[in-house]
Amino acid sequence: MKKIISVVLMLTLVLSLAACGGGKDDIVKVGDSVITKKQVNDLAAVLAFSQNIDLKKFDAKVRKDVKIKLVSQMIDVEALKKYYEKKGKKVLTKQDIKNEKKFLKQAKKEKKFKDFLKKNKISDDVLNYIYESQFYPTQLKKDVEKELKDVKAKAKKEYENNKADYMDIKATASHILVKDKKIADEVYAQTQKGADFAELAKKYGTDGTKDKGGSLGTFGKGEMIPAFEKKVFSMKDGEISKPLKTQFGWHVIKCEKLEKNPQAFDVVENAIIQKLTNEAYEKKLKKIKADSDIEYYNDDYKDKKEKSAKK
Repeated sequence: MKKIISVVLMLTLVLSLAACGGGKDDIVKVGDSVITKKQVNDLAAVLAFSQNIDLKKFDAKVRKDVKIKLVSQMIDVEALKKYYEKKGKKVLTKQDIKNEKKFLKQAKKEKKFKDFLKKNKISDDVLNYIYESQFYPTQLKKDVEKELKDVKAKAKKEYENNKADYMDIKATASHILVKDKKIADEVYAQTQKGADFAELAKKYGTDGTKDKGGSLGTFGKGEMIPAFEKKVFSMKDGEISKPLKTQFGWHVIKCEKLEKNPQAFDVVENAIIQKLTNEAYEKKLKKIKADSDIEYYNDDYKDKKEKSAKK
């Protein structure tokens, strides 16, 4: 169960939307722009298609979570767009606009993709939104990098104060993946009575690791989905976890071995600088959104972490 690149991470979009709101199809208003269900559905469909991902294969909750995250990202980009408009800064150059036309033309050359757009009644505007979206977060990142002072010194201080966070960690682990909690609880109970983990994996496991006794091999940070990784790296050698739920089902995990080795500052320096940059980016984005006029019409699409929405 190696880490799958979430389609959500691909969905950063910019919108130029109608200045109306409160309709049945409307989700949220950012300033004078409104994000609608159709726009979200169309954008998700196009980007999933381009990644060869069939969203219908995921359950309803996963699909809804994808759209909630997508709406949150769309709000981010729309807030950034308005921020730069107020500053009088043109984020897209004339060359970018020319390239956008080339992008649209090239994207529609493939017959399969062109047929997909026609079948789903998706307009060219959706492709333009996808193209334009990349420029606004990139511009903010450039601004943040310019504003950061003494970043190398700050990185060194971060390293010295938090060396435990910059260890090279690798885990060798196994798991038993099942569909529901009842079965997971039964499997866990059997492990606590001394049953052989590998045999239980062969009997109850539902993924490809079952034939290997549940073995996931050895992996480092960033190779597993966050919830699974967080759990494994908190365990002790030989420990078996209580059932853990992820989007894939219920896992009973056995940590075979956990290795932690210190890393020199020069090895992790760039990663720490990136971390500090990301933190500064998120802080500035949060301020920009707090100063934006954000109003939800449909709380079902509201991200729990979205604190800047105003009722």
